[in-house]
Amino acid sequence: MDKRIFISYKRVDKQRVFEIKDFIEAHTNIECWIDLDGIESDAVFKNVIIRAINACELMLFMYSRAHSQITDFEKDWTVKELNFAAKKNKRIVFVNIDGTELTDDFEFDFGSKQQVDANDKDRLGKLVVDIRNWLPSFTDNDDPEALFERGESYYYGCGVAQDYLEAVKWYRLSAERGHERAQLKLGGCYRKGRGVLKDHNEALKWYHLSAEQGNANAQNYIGNCYEYGLGVHKDYSEAVKWYQLSAAQGDARAQYNLGVCYESGRGISKDYNKALKWYRLSAEQGNADAQCSLGYCYEHGLDVAQNYAEAVKWYRKSAEQGNAFAKAKLKELGA
Repeated sequence: MDKRIFISYKRVDKQRVFEIKDFIEAHTNIECWIDLDGIESDAVFKNVIIRAINACELMLFMYSRAHSQITDFEKDWTVKELNFAAKKNKRIVFVNIDGTELTDDFEFDFGSKQQVDANDKDRLGKLVVDIRNWLPSFTDNDDPEALFERGESYYYGCGVAQDYLEAVKWYRLSAERGHERAQLKLGGCYRKGRGVLKDHNEALKWYHLSAEQGNANAQNYIGNCYEYGLGVHKDYSEAVKWYQLSAAQGDARAQYNLGVCYESGRGISKDYNKALKWYRLSAEQGNADAQCSLGYCYEHGLDVAQNYAEAVKWYRKSAEQGNAFAKAKLKELGA
């Protein structure tokens, strides 16, 4: 299991920092990542740091007098670590180890982060309690479904304050244990940038893991990625392949998307009859876009007998769900 707490510190403060580290590990049973190996090469050091921060869930930034003496923020390694952790949306806590107040530079960029005086036993004890709440212990035997449901609670704000960062944490724990819906939701978080930085490559990775287990929604989203070039080069044929897999399982969005491919001839031979088939299957499940497209087929007689009454029927169903094009068509047809 990856170490879940990253400790950033100045080497001059090593003795005091290790005392605090040992206290935290002893009272939380959560292992901390700290530079123990004397890494020499800047390039290697950077790679190790990146992997460690990516794997952690919490950064403890051990602030001291040494930080108040930094003259070049752009070259200081601890500042680089801090900036990267912030960029990755990691929870960050400043732990003041010698009573030195944050300089204006730190206050300007990071003053909103939680700050703890390590010389105050009550505050340090409260930090331990907070860490237990933020990073509850878990084992490989934890139920992936329970982990997923906890992620859902934070994602939708059910019984707890809505918190995408927390949702991602629990989705990831579940997804790593093979839960297909957690993999789907984690992919969605990366696609939308909720709780993590938007990353289409990472989204596609989790969609694939879910899709390989047969998840129809994930298969549809992979089709979207190939159709629009999200994390991969555009490939309409590949998009059609994934839409077909999903549509065959009854996913309404994939059925609509597949209908569009048949109507436009993107990634597959143009076929209005098959477009109509998939639009109808999707429309009957309530998909507003498919209902609008089906109405258009009836209005213009695309591989079906022209029928304005039927067109109006489907436009109205779509318009009732807010589809702007369907509303405009109803107005145009005087319906």
